[in-house]
Amino acid sequence: MRIEKQVDIQAPPERVFAFLADSENMPQWQTALDQVEQVSPGAPCKGTSYRFASSDPPLESTIEWVEFDENRKLAWHGPPARVGPGSIQFTGSHTLEPLDGGGTRLRSIFETKFGGVLKAIGPLRGRLIAKEIEDDLRRLKSLLERASASFVLLFQDFPLPAFG
Repeated sequence: MRIEKQVDIQAPPERVFAFLADSENMPQWQTALDQVEQVSPGAPCKGTSYRFASSDPPLESTIEWVEFDENRKLAWHGPPARVGPGSIQFTGSHTLEPLDGGGTRLRSIFETKFGGVLKAIGPLRGRLIAKEIEDDLRRLKSLLERASASFVLLFQDFPLPAFG
């Protein structure tokens, strides 16, 4: 199952990319994820791996950044994760495009492959999964726009002294 969604965020691509690249931020905006932990050393880059846990459906697995084009594109891939008598495999990407006025257009692709008995059940959940992704992207937008607004307000409240 492939789901493509797009959202415009009033935050610069650099801030959106940095937030997305640190997958430990995912539980803040993706409700299906309970925990995400970086398992490879160093700053996020191509090859960085994360372990994640979800309670709905109950599963644990990993994803890895397979594409990492700073401030432009992130893509991930994970192995099939066992879910009862079936499996789920996650892949996808986020593509960022700068907008006039300093915002970002985020185009996200989420691909889910179901195995075992989930092959029959998974596609039936397609609309529910698409709605969940839409809600998650709305949360991401709100979170990043609040962070951008707080940053701007901080500097409005404490202007830098004039030199000259």
